[in-house]
Amino acid sequence: MEDKTLSNQESLDLISRMIRNTQDRFERGAGKPFLIWGYTTLAVSLAVWYALKTTGNPQWNWLWFAIPVVGSLGMLAFMKRGTKTVKTFIDTAVNQVWFVLGVCAILVACYATTTKTYFPTLLLISLLLFAAEAITGGILKLAFIKFMGLAGIVLSFGLTFVQGVDQVLAFGSLFLIAMIIPGHIMNVQA
Repeated sequence: MEDKTLSNQESLDLISRMIRNTQDRFERGAGKPFLIWGYTTLAVSLAVWYALKTTGNPQWNWLWFAIPVVGSLGMLAFMKRGTKTVKTFIDTAVNQVWFVLGVCAILVACYATTTKTYFPTLLLISLLLFAAEAITGGILKLAFIKFMGLAGIVLSFGLTFVQGVDQVLAFGSLFLIAMIIPGHIMNVQA
């Protein structure tokens, strides 16, 4: 196979086409990952809140680790039903953003479960995940997603005003506002 040198204009056209193709694919099925992770986080938040509220036993916090397990299984099921498409650099970049910030969120949760000192776990996790959402919107030039991610970041600081077990409810509500509602809007638009 022969390598062809692209002109500046051809390179820009190729990059623009890659972004457009990724945007089109993202917009077609974009709501589903937001809904999978958003509903999983909301459901686990409600379960943890209820268990902590009724029993007072902090061991129920281990239930948080159901989020990456259930969310990953949901994403695998979603991806298996999807059509096979060529992955572009933009797809890889978006996946890497979510992978790296998702791993950071899991590490924050692991640290929080092993430390005896206070740690703003829910604040840090929400900041990481909504930053991934905002970055995704920025990479794909989807202003709505970028705005909702930034709104989630700003609203995350409201967690500092909620004390005790009710902070878990506020955390779940953030995912309702910044992921579930946008996921449904994106599906309707697609």
